[in-house]
Amino acid sequence: MALSKEEELFLSDLSKNVINRYLREGSFVETPAQVPSSLLQKRGIFLSIKKSEAVSGKAKTLCCLGYLFPKRNLVESLLTLATNGAIRIRSLEKVCAENLNDLHLEINILEQPERLEGKPLEYSKKIDIKRDGIMIKDGPKVGVIIPSEMGDPQLTSVEYIGECCAKVGLTADAWITGKIEVYRFRVHNLKVVLTDFIP
Repeated sequence: MALSKEEELFLSDLSKNVINRYLREGSFVETPAQVPSSLLQKRGIFLSIKKSEAVSGKAKTLCCLGYLFPKRNLVESLLTLATNGAIRIRSLEKVCAENLNDLHLEINILEQPERLEGKPLEYSKKIDIKRDGIMIKDGPKVGVIIPSEMGDPQLTSVEYIGECCAKVGLTADAWITGKIEVYRFRVHNLKVVLTDFIP
């Protein structure tokens, strides 16, 4: 289910408000009184805070937080993630209001994970690495990877699954045995520029 422009704007403004308010004033934002009803559903969500590197021109991920199976609605989940993210980058990365020009956010809204069935060697053909996230389950071990956090944008879908396996300490080809559960989920990505914030 794609997000409407109104929903995207609401989530973008909320995340900017939370992070700007904390970095500028050290204060917190409460849940808005008026929330689009469509955003009150429970959805998986990840928030990444990134910093532009002047030398390389690439973005460095300062923190990536999220819920694959949230217990609260989308707005409350984002509010918590943005707050925790702001606290983390201020304390660990020493980011302050003066550095806001170098920061941007990525919000990833997740669809319900769908287990891949059939022959494992066919899994890679069912994955669009530009739009799909991957979840690997090996007993109690769970690994997740989303498109915006790929280390190498030139990865093939086979390598993409392999990276997810590596997150839980498995070999890159462990999924081929058929003993590992592999799930895919569609990801809706929003890019947010913090300097667009108007106090």
